[in-house]
Amino acid sequence: MKSKRISAFVLAAVLLLGCALPFGVLAADGEDAGDTPEEPVAISTVEEFEAIESVGNYYLANDIDFGGKTYDTWVIQNFSGTLDGRGHTIWNFTVSSSADGERVEGGLFQYIGSEADTVIKDLQIGKPGENVQFTFADAGWAYGGLAAAHGSASYALAIEGVTMYADVSVSNGNNINVGGFLGASMNCVMRDCALWGSVSGATTNSWINVAGFSANPKKVTGGAFERCVNYADITVSNSTTARAGGIVGYAAYGINLTGCYNFGRLSVANTEEGKEVVNARLGGIIAENAAADRTGVYEGCINFGEVVSPKHAGGIVGYNCKDVTVKNCINFGVLTGADENIPVGAIYGYSESEIVAEGNKDLSGRFGDPVSDALGTVGTQTTAPEENRFDIRFLSTVDSRNYHAVGFDVEIFCMEDGTLVSRTLRLTSHRVFESVCAKNAQGEDITVEAAELGGQYVNAISVFDVPTEADYGSITFVFRPYAENGDTVVYGSTAVAVYNGGTLVFTAAAA
Repeated sequence: MKSKRISAFVLAAVLLLGCALPFGVLAADGEDAGDTPEEPVAISTVEEFEAIESVGNYYLANDIDFGGKTYDTWVIQNFSGTLDGRGHTIWNFTVSSSADGERVEGGLFQYIGSEADTVIKDLQIGKPGENVQFTFADAGWAYGGLAAAHGSASYALAIEGVTMYADVSVSNGNNINVGGFLGASMNCVMRDCALWGSVSGATTNSWINVAGFSANPKKVTGGAFERCVNYADITVSNSTTARAGGIVGYAAYGINLTGCYNFGRLSVANTEEGKEVVNARLGGIIAENAAADRTGVYEGCINFGEVVSPKHAGGIVGYNCKDVTVKNCINFGVLTGADENIPVGAIYGYSESEIVAEGNKDLSGRFGDPVSDALGTVGTQTTAPEENRFDIRFLSTVDSRNYHAVGFDVEIFCMEDGTLVSRTLRLTSHRVFESVCAKNAQGEDITVEAAELGGQYVNAISVFDVPTEADYGSITFVFRPYAENGDTVVYGSTAVAVYNGGTLVFTAAAA
């Protein structure tokens, strides 16, 4: 299938159809923290990156190609302080280890935040089609693409605006935590981060936690995950108790999840003959909540990914052990449990304790049709808000004119009196365009050819007079292009656009 992907954190180069606002996400607003030097040190080469000290204040001056280098276990062993990517990318390297029974933990960093408050921000690791490979087969307990673990409960960790293209694979005989970003974390806040690729873990021991962002948030006093998006497929194997979550694996302490999205497929792959998976707990957002302090709140999260489990499967929470609040969350993902006697649920698979559920929506499989190469999701375009209203246009590319109608299936979500409400639209037109009139970021009139957007033609449909937050708060549009030819209907990929006050603050799309 052709790659027509919307980046969740990149502004569009062209503003289409007349008006005003860029296609992207608001920048993170975190501040530098910790007792690190005031003047940051520039990093512009591989050698300078490898020379990062255990405590320091650094920034990337440019993109860095590592030239295909392979590292044993980690690139940097310990780091605390500030690493500001300034929008730059590091790529073209591999981290791998096989230590024959020695206990080691690995990632880009082995440990972060052990000696001071730490901020890592505005950094891209890997590139589309050039995932960084992290492969481990030794006796450690935690592994992650960014770091094995956040190493101290005494210091805060903030990861903001970091995007990873990575494949993380771990196999050993220990109880292990495997994360696309972090194997284990403590006082960690992650904001506006994204993961593409895959995360997999296998063990012959009693349990394993696998997740896109943190497999095991531990000893949390300030843990939160905000607007994080997982596109990676998550696979867990060979353990008596197997947990897998799109964002978080096993939460033994209270964490908050706000506005997080999962597009990845979660599944169990039993690769050892005769090995029985007794407990499989898979959730689109979180595998299992076991927070002893019962403070967790999961709010405004959406799962689009398929969840396939031989036991428990949940669109938001796979398995719940303690009281938790789940509110205004939505599941679009198809859920499958191999054992018909084990609960499978659109919001949660099973709960031993009370779940305070408010305003959640079960839309399982609503956008489950296969994706066609003939349609590509481009995004949205809006007018500037005026008198608490704005206009929105949905855009897609079309690779044929052999359709009698094109359009979008749209779900609109907003808050009304504190409750999530929704509306379903099917927007249909009968025209596509070889080019469109547009304005660029400077407000100048231009013409954009369909080929510049990745297709032969452009489909554009408007929804007018949308209320801003003065009436309802933020508004989420979940939309998918379709095209009809007789009895044949084809679909493009699903996309999400969130507006606050008529301003686009978040976008994401399935890979």
